[in-house]
Amino acid sequence: MPSTTAFVPATLPAEFVASGNKLTPLTGLTITTNEPVTSAQLIETVLNINFASDPTLTNQGTITSTDGSGTPVGASNFLEDNVIAAKPGNTVLGLLQFTPPTLKNGQSMEDTLTVITATSLTAGGLIDSNVATIPVTIDIVTAPAISGAVTMQPDGGASLDPFATMMIADADFKNTAADTATITVTDPAGTPTDADGLLTGIGLSKTGVGTYSISNPVSPATLQSVLQNLKFTPVTGTADKTTSFEVDATDTKASLTSKDTNTSVLTMGTGGNGNKSEISTDLTVTDTTTGVQLGTLAPATPIEMPYSGPVAGVTSEYVNITQDNLNITATTPNWFIHSGSGEDAIQVLSGTNVLDGGTGSNFLVDGTGTDTDYVDDRNAPSPIWSTVLNFHSGDNATVFGITQAGFTITTLDNQGAVGSTGLTFNMAKAGQPDARITLAGYSTADLTSGKITMSFGTTTATATLPAADYMLLHAT
Repeated sequence: MPSTTAFVPATLPAEFVASGNKLTPLTGLTITTNEPVTSAQLIETVLNINFASDPTLTNQGTITSTDGSGTPVGASNFLEDNVIAAKPGNTVLGLLQFTPPTLKNGQSMEDTLTVITATSLTAGGLIDSNVATIPVTIDIVTAPAISGAVTMQPDGGASLDPFATMMIADADFKNTAADTATITVTDPAGTPTDADGLLTGIGLSKTGVGTYSISNPVSPATLQSVLQNLKFTPVTGTADKTTSFEVDATDTKASLTSKDTNTSVLTMGTGGNGNKSEISTDLTVTDTTTGVQLGTLAPATPIEMPYSGPVAGVTSEYVNITQDNLNITATTPNWFIHSGSGEDAIQVLSGTNVLDGGTGSNFLVDGTGTDTDYVDDRNAPSPIWSTVLNFHSGDNATVFGITQAGFTITTLDNQGAVGSTGLTFNMAKAGQPDARITLAGYSTADLTSGKITMSFGTTTATATLPAADYMLLHAT
């Protein structure tokens, strides 16, 4: 005969564990009975592991005993028959240890362990109808994820936003008090320094030599915004120098920190040092956000760098990753030009050139030679719409990060800004911003006739660059 026991379980709060750590989530769980305590009376405990986390995980977490047996408990019912007089159920449950799945920085997930208890006079026998169910929620957290850092950014002899494309992700922020960051400015030897320049911005505090902090309680989005709007003002000298930045982002409740050392700035010497890099007289660059034409301030800017990339025929490059809006015109041939997240206009005149307007809305004006227009949709933080003008026979437009099977690709006529409308390709994928490219003056009929061809491929990985999927548009 089953007993008529009524169980009174304790209510357990949500548990909190950092990825890579372990916890005993059922410690403190008390199961009581109003039955007389006899050796014949059993508490039958069923631990039902309901993994509410991503079912595609190969490791969804495990339960083992801390009594020395190390017995694993899989994602199925775990039965414990416990004689009340000798071994209370709450003691047994308190020995169970949960090992969460290993997550990447910035991820978070929630698992639920369900404890079901009842009594029986014999092991595996009839149980009473007063079954008690106790769910235990476990939040698994990680350090914030840092992405979008850019190395070797030419500063152009003026202030720049070195973290303009940096992104912070921390999905478990709902459990935390604050996300904070420490930024260390270092010289080539890795020593913190103030000699190379000063970092400024709202929400930033200077705490030591070359050391800054963002310490007010903030969300990941706010931390990202503060970082992206910081300004670095370089100190110029006679020799070129590289300034590096270490960003340590901390989830304060989890006490977990992630580190990124991929941001760096290149400050050019003022001349007379024998370097091949030089202050360029071949570019006109206007920052339309500030109204400043770069090159009118001392020292003259922008900086022209020798090009070392894979495109044959390109000899010089100019990279300015900033949220400001730029107008860039090259008066000499054979350039690689790359801007940031502002609304930018890039124009070349002749030769072999590569134009990359970054994210945001951009106008890319090809010259009389053979040009390639880049759109990079690999982990783009925001939508991209680049309009290409003077796209002619021999020119290419390459959209990186696009696969034929993974994206919905649509083509429309007469899209884009007034006066520059044309054939527009819209690349969409769930969970990420859209990317668009407009070929001004063209239409879908040019795809049918073969005047514009579309193909897909993957670049070959090198020692410094991973392989990348791409969509290629070619004017025949």
